[in-house]
Amino acid sequence: MAAAPTLRSAALWAVLCISALQGALGVEFDLKGQRKCVSEDIADKVLVVGDFALFNATYEGGEGEPPMQGVKGQVIVTGPSGEEVAAEETEGNGKFAFTTTASGEYKACFLVPDPEAQKVARAFLDWKTGVAARDWDAIARKEHLDDVTLEARKLAEIVREMHEDMAMIKIREEEMRDLSEATNTRVKWLAILSLAVCIALGVAQVLYLRRFFKRKKLL
Repeated sequence: MAAAPTLRSAALWAVLCISALQGALGVEFDLKGQRKCVSEDIADKVLVVGDFALFNATYEGGEGEPPMQGVKGQVIVTGPSGEEVAAEETEGNGKFAFTTTASGEYKACFLVPDPEAQKVARAFLDWKTGVAARDWDAIARKEHLDDVTLEARKLAEIVREMHEDMAMIKIREEEMRDLSEATNTRVKWLAILSLAVCIALGVAQVLYLRRFFKRKKLL
């Protein structure tokens, strides 16, 4: 009897975690005649899904008119090495999806070719990764999962992602520590070299002055 409340609690926590995850990644901004990008640091082998929209920020739809006026443009997503991983053209709403092949910074850039449309264009991006990007309704139908089992599955995936994120953070921390130690070593040797050069210049100057004064018979 005690297992059911535990499962329900786990399911509730999964729902809360996923809801928070989905709500935190939506951004909206004006292009103002410029190319603007949104970046996200993502681990390797992670599913990424982006829902986006390009629309006229000054448009006010009247009665019987559509609530949003789309703007023709393009979204280009690049990987950590600058390689293109996704590109979509749209006039209004659009979507892209890909699986990462390396950990690092992935960047989604919005382009509007028309200079006049660019001035009034506004972009929206809902960037989902990992657990939040998966179609859980389709998974539940395919595997015949009930609600509790589905939420427990989501929770397990969230825990796995958190573990992978912590491992990635640890690796980067070690890399930063190694870089910091290498930099400190180089700075130390640079200081020693600078001191040695100063001493050598001082000795050379003293010897030169002694020879100079001897030639002038001042010593």
